[in-house]
Amino acid sequence: MEEYKIDPTIAYDVVELPSKGIHYTNNKKSVRVAYLTASDENILSAPNLIANNGVINELLKRKVLDKDLQVDDIVDEDRQAILIFLRNTAFGSEYILTTYDPKTEKEFNTTINLETLKIKDFNLSENSEGEYSYYLTKSKVDVTFKFLTRKQEDEIDKIKE
Repeated sequence: MEEYKIDPTIAYDVVELPSKGIHYTNNKKSVRVAYLTASDENILSAPNLIANNGVINELLKRKVLDKDLQVDDIVDEDRQAILIFLRNTAFGSEYILTTYDPKTEKEFNTTINLETLKIKDFNLSENSEGEYSYYLTKSKVDVTFKFLTRKQEDEIDKIKE
């Protein structure tokens, strides 16, 4: 297969995928992601994209440069890693959020340094149906789950309607 050529004028970096490519037929372990630019602010603030929950997908379609992995086929943990990279490189590593303490129900601010986030190693193996088994130690329950792509999530939403 011929490798997709990237415009040499586009600034990008390589983002390692937390899934290590196990969900993809091409076993893609990383993607090239273009940095956010001032023109991307139009996507982030587009009223019609916001109303249709399309901001993230549109942004990823423009920023993921590798064309051998469709944005709709990227599983959520890999999408999140790409979005954290984009947030970190565009707006800095300090991320301030307001949350609340469920015990006291009081709001508080906290700061997260995106550069210090660590990806946990994924060492589960899928079964013949593409599902994973995991034991929840706190609740002492065995669960079986499947990682969903955006395309699969949209299909489930259509069934629910």
